[in-house]
Amino acid sequence: MKINYNFLPEENLLFYHIQDEVSIEKWRSFYYFLMQKEEWNTIDKVLIDLRSSKNILSLIDCIQELVLFRKTVIKKKYNIVFLVDHPEVTVFAALYSKRLCGKKTCYYCSTVELALKYFKINIEMTKFNETVKLLEQVF
Repeated sequence: MKINYNFLPEENLLFYHIQDEVSIEKWRSFYYFLMQKEEWNTIDKVLIDLRSSKNILSLIDCIQELVLFRKTVIKKKYNIVFLVDHPEVTVFAALYSKRLCGKKTCYYCSTVELALKYFKINIEMTKFNETVKLLEQVF
């Protein structure tokens, strides 16, 4: 599992893109890593791109464990939007959203434009896409 990420401090946004085979251990390690970063303290929005992930259904049985990790270890309140593009990632995002918080702070959609609307971020797509291309930080 490869994770490219970047902080967009002006929007209090963390954007990350999961690629290849997913792993609950690697996902948890990534959050432990993030929580050590100074930028983490200002984040209140997280955009997670699952469109290049593989084998996401392997996490279906671990959703409750992921939710418990979020509530007991991460403890931070933030809004999440999952970017999805096929049935498997949509199922995962829907189940995670429902188990974590209902529909108040956790969404899923297929376009970046809609994700930014959920976050109430008003930014030109050209500028946002340029920023996203700079996802040079890899975990």
